[in-house]
Amino acid sequence: GNQEEGGAATEGGGPAREIAMAAGTDAATAKQYDRQIRLWGAEAQQRMGKARVLMCGVRGLTAEIAKNIVLAGIGEVVLMDDAPLSEEDLGANYFALQHDVDAGRTRSQASVAKLQDLNPLAKVTSMQGSPSTLTAETLGGFHVVCVSGARKAERLRIDALCRSSSVAFFSCDSFGLFASVFIDLSKHQYTVEIKRKADDATQQTQVEKHELTYPSMEEAGKADWKRIQLPTKRVSPVFYAIQAVQEAHDALGGRYPGEGDAEALAGAKKRLCASHAVEEGVFDDGLVRMVAAQGDADLNAVCSMVGGLVADNILKAVSCKEEPVANHFVFDGRNGSGCVYIFPAQGKCVGDKKRQRDE
Repeated sequence: GNQEEGGAATEGGGPAREIAMAAGTDAATAKQYDRQIRLWGAEAQQRMGKARVLMCGVRGLTAEIAKNIVLAGIGEVVLMDDAPLSEEDLGANYFALQHDVDAGRTRSQASVAKLQDLNPLAKVTSMQGSPSTLTAETLGGFHVVCVSGARKAERLRIDALCRSSSVAFFSCDSFGLFASVFIDLSKHQYTVEIKRKADDATQQTQVEKHELTYPSMEEAGKADWKRIQLPTKRVSPVFYAIQAVQEAHDALGGRYPGEGDAEALAGAKKRLCASHAVEEGVFDDGLVRMVAAQGDADLNAVCSMVGGLVADNILKAVSCKEEPVANHFVFDGRNGSGCVYIFPAQGKCVGDKKRQRDE
């Protein structure tokens, strides 16, 4: 995701540049993204260069995501957040400065200029609006929509609109040491290149085509949590804690629960137990309070790690190269661990079907 690793321009030409030029990429673009073209090919880079991404909600995590995809060569990144920039925002969003606060700029307006400076070949703009103002017509003009800080009802509505327009949907939030990411790519086809030795000892590249079917956020929200596919033996308590805090956040009108909101948290846990077929014992009350207390906090280290993961999956979604995360990721900054949970899709779990192999 950063320019030193993949997006920096390199002097001279080379095989990657020749391939890019042959594929119709102009000289400036071929030079700027030479290393990336070597990594995932000119065709994938061209797809990224034509993509438009909407970042709805601009705080520390989404600023990190925007930085990575701008450096990688996404064609246009549009920021949308009408909230006035505050001094608290400056701690994690390093694209905004004190003079932006003094000038009364919004979070999105304050972040545009420095993000644009990262890559002159990308386009970074801001637009007015909020999650509640997004329409199917607006969303249809984008390839990816990334939402942060919105209430559950708005995220469900935006995801449904994205699915109807074949737009990739990402929902991500950080809670101090913790973070949660949900991805809905609907039906997503992608390729994976595998290098193998042939019988004559030469190395050959085989291209495998796969397809993943993602559940909508609404389907995942009704899933029996006992049926979640796990890479480990049990679901992390952090997953349940974040779910409880988000449920209480919506019940409190968009405010994270504090010391006097025990009743709101208790109600949130009861509703989740009823809708997801789990016992209330899955909730660690101390951990729930810890997540709630950090609900409005952005920590740079957490935003950096989780923002890198989300940006990487946005690039995978746009380029159709390599397997993206399916479909829910939870991060625990206390020990630096992250875990992917696979929610059921229409009664079945997310499927990875090998479609074709090309020599």
